Amino acid sequence: MSFDNGNGLTPGFSARINDSAFAEYIKRSRRISSIFMIVLAVVVFAGFAIYGLVSGNLVFALVMGSFLAILFLVVTFVTLAKSKGGGSWDGVIVDKQIKKRRQASGDSGNRRSYNEYILYVKDDKGKTHKQGSISTSTIFNYYQVGDRVRRHPGLHYFEKYDKTRDAEILCNACLKLNPVQTDTCPQCKCPVLK
Repeated sequence: MSFDNGNGLTPGFSARINDSAFAEYIKRSRRISSIFMIVLAVVVFAGFAIYGLVSGNLVFALVMGSFLAILFLVVTFVTLAKSKGGGSWDGVIVDKQIKKRRQASGDSGNRRSYNEYILYVKDDKGKTHKQGSISTSTIFNYYQVGDRVRRHPGLHYFEKYDKTRDAEILCNACLKLNPVQTDTCPQCKCPVLK
């Protein structure tokens, strides 16, 4: 039984996921990630090369710089390949947890605390997936235990099946919360899945 708060929505997954704007957004995001990591690999290699020239230990610096640059590239391409793979799947939010974390900040060695917000989703085949988000509760609070959701390949978070109680809908591409009346997310130009 669903409650209609007057937003005019009915339960269901949106056919708007097939809009070409999503394919373009995913392609653009992958391209930007690839360019960033390639530039980072070049900077790391160049930094080690400069260090090697200054310190007089050029061979060691080039070997280390090459190793780290290749490592960055491998991680990038493996991550991109994984995000491409797999199809859509449906599941249910089965748990939500907030975990306190600490990490070193800066050269001072001081440790800062932050919250990690974690959703656990059990798919229809019985496998539980962990989806974490660091330092923001916005996405975490959008979902409730028991929500039926769908994972769309290449997108960050899940589409909710029942949005009838929502005043705002999460953009599954850029993660911006949009008023329920919004048809196209102003931030990424993808359709709001409603």
